[in-house]
Amino acid sequence: MKGKQKRQEIDKLFILGAGASYGASGTSASYSQAPLDKDFCRRISELNFERPSWPRESADLLLRQWKDFGSFEDTGLEAAILKQLGHLEFIRAIHKRKTKNTVDQAEYLNHLAHLICFVLKKAKPNRKNPYKRLFNYGFAGQEAASIKNRVITFNYDDLLDKHFIDEFGVKATYFDRLKLRKDESDKRKETDRFEFPFLLKLHGSVNWLCETSEFEKLISKEKKEEDERPYKINSIWHSKSKIPLPSDSESPLVIPPLPIKPITEIEIFSWLWTRAYEYLHEAKELVVCGYSLPETDRMAVSLFSNFKNNNLKRITVVDRDPYVLNKWRVLLRRKGISNAQWGYCETFEEYTEIISQQGSGGNALRRATL
Repeated sequence: MKGKQKRQEIDKLFILGAGASYGASGTSASYSQAPLDKDFCRRISELNFERPSWPRESADLLLRQWKDFGSFEDTGLEAAILKQLGHLEFIRAIHKRKTKNTVDQAEYLNHLAHLICFVLKKAKPNRKNPYKRLFNYGFAGQEAASIKNRVITFNYDDLLDKHFIDEFGVKATYFDRLKLRKDESDKRKETDRFEFPFLLKLHGSVNWLCETSEFEKLISKEKKEEDERPYKINSIWHSKSKIPLPSDSESPLVIPPLPIKPITEIEIFSWLWTRAYEYLHEAKELVVCGYSLPETDRMAVSLFSNFKNNNLKRITVVDRDPYVLNKWRVLLRRKGISNAQWGYCETFEEYTEIISQQGSGGNALRRATL
């Protein structure tokens, strides 16, 4: 973590969860809406496309290999991953005869990663396009170096990302070592350097690819020794539209919360989480949209439980469930964080409508202040 003098100054820090993409995408009656965690497994189980055929085949594999007594369809995505990996680990260690017809953890998650990308690539902005409103409010029409707003997101989808990429490019959006294509040189040009990305995707992205062999190592590698360096992925590149087949040698770099190792044991994610921690220390305003701080993501709970910020002036929570507001208030009303003003808004669409009317200089949510 950098010393204070070397950190990025942050005005507004937007923290986005699945509720933001759910509210920013199409209607629930179609594949155009990004699913919430609780509905994701059901969406996967209901995939029924003739072309391409692989999503149905991969979904069938996940359902056949499901080891829990509860139904796959009725389990939230993160909970399903934790349960399944726990069962597979138990079978591998204790009931070895049962492993003959059972996929290993890496293969299971590889199929799941492909399906996550397939589902989320179907998501489209809704008519009011809340993500475009958010981008226009906090980022559009400014020189990159002068912008002091940033985003931390736990979402895999790229609904918001497209606006940043169109205006600032891939490397400033995500991180400057992300290749524009697989065969791009590892050497960075000075003009590519951008030390403080606009969008920190802490669990990866549907448009990041790596070698399948690398992905499998991330999943199956045993917990590292204390003095071992984080695992370095040799090459990560951006893909505009391609979703590789599960049988290909390339895989989407989406990393769910894992019981077997923390995500920060992977070098690029260690760097991204460190940046997120720095941003939280420096932000003058936090805007939490559709992120309920699930206990299944222990790293995220630790991230938000340990930062200190004496300059924080305002915290806004956007969520349909008022309990989420109380959850954040309990967490952030603690020693080491200044006594900030709190605001609340029920939906992401409503929040972005308010800020689009007020403009970048406005004090968002005056009428929703607590």
